[in-house]
Amino acid sequence: RRYARSIFLRANVKGGEVIEPHHIQVVRPGHGIAPQFYQDVVGRKAIQDLKRGNPLLPGSVEGGDESGFRVVYEEPVNE
Repeated sequence: RRYARSIFLRANVKGGEVIEPHHIQVVRPGHGIAPQFYQDVVGRKAIQDLKRGNPLLPGSVEGGDESGFRVVYEEPVNE
C-alpha cells in the first residue's frame, strides 16, 4: 500500500521504560506497527533502548512478537 501510516518514535525510550502516548506518533510512510495497534502499544515496556525517529517494531515491545501486531511494509517507489 502506497503511503500507508505506521507508529514511529517521537522520543527516545530506554529499555524497560513503559511506552506512553508522548513517546509515539503515527506518520507516513509506514515501516512499523500499523496505527490500529496504537492503544495496544501504549502501556507496554520497551525491550531495548529505542531511538527517536525510528519505526516501532513488534520485537521492540514487551509481548510484541506474540501480539499479532500487523507491520506495514511499503515498497520503494521508483520514479
